[in-house]
Amino acid sequence: MEIFPYLVMDCISDVVMTDLERLFYPRSVAVVGLSNDSGSFSGRNWIDNLLQLRFKGQIYPVSRTIKEYRGLKVYQTITEIPGDIDLIIISVPVQYTTQTMDQCVQKAAGFAQIYTAGFSEIGERGAAIEKEITEIAKKGGVRIVGPNCMGVYCPDGNISWRTDFPSESGEVALLSQSGFNAVNIINLAASREVRFTKVVSYGNAADLNETDFIDYFAGDPESKVIGVYVEGIRSGVSFVEALRKTARIKPVIV
Repeated sequence: MEIFPYLVMDCISDVVMTDLERLFYPRSVAVVGLSNDSGSFSGRNWIDNLLQLRFKGQIYPVSRTIKEYRGLKVYQTITEIPGDIDLIIISVPVQYTTQTMDQCVQKAAGFAQIYTAGFSEIGERGAAIEKEITEIAKKGGVRIVGPNCMGVYCPDGNISWRTDFPSESGEVALLSQSGFNAVNIINLAASREVRFTKVVSYGNAADLNETDFIDYFAGDPESKVIGVYVEGIRSGVSFVEALRKTARIKPVIV
């Protein structure tokens, strides 16, 4: 009986399982787009969250107008940053995302998490920009989370888009297309003493999608249960196949 789950896990993509570790446990995070408006949600909030959560890796703010932020040197471009970057969080107006993605590729970043909205969710013009940045990223080997998403919450990785989420890890993994619903699920679960190993709000799913994350969570030994909130499926066949394989290993609630 103990052998069967491991046989099933062999069917799951080793590439996805291995690569996504860099997303949930990044050693370095660059944040692009520090607004001068302290009242708006921007790159400032991501920096503040990482510092408050005592993120153990390197933090690299990127802005053309700010020179220093909370004791951290601010770089004018992504390409000026020394060393490798596992995760780049993009919080710039949509018209600047193409050139930002070009820089992500030049820097050979692992992942680009795009908080910015205004892509395929608003119509053809936004969809065209989304397609362009996705093609740039694919050719350059950068994986995209989003766009139009909140990204990653991983207590053990000291990374989150909010500081009021529980700091302790649990046994549940969650993937949610909606950032707002992810917040509600995390907070309601916390009131019932349920904690999460990892949560990802993945928005428009231009690149990484629900099937990729289900495959990863299926092979994650820390995640005993998987929750899914999905609004649109990229590939119904792949999604159903991933659910079939994963449900043999652990419970999946969709």
